[in-house]
Amino acid sequence: MTLIKLSDTFGMVGNLLFAGILPMAALIAAASLL
Repeated sequence: MTLIKLSDTFGMVGNLLFAGILPMAALIAAASLL
């Protein structure tokens, strides 16, 4: 039970990081092109 909960938490954090990093990387790429 604890392992599953931990896994869910890591999955959520991973998704948040992924969702946060992608737009940030896109912004940085766009800024460097200007």
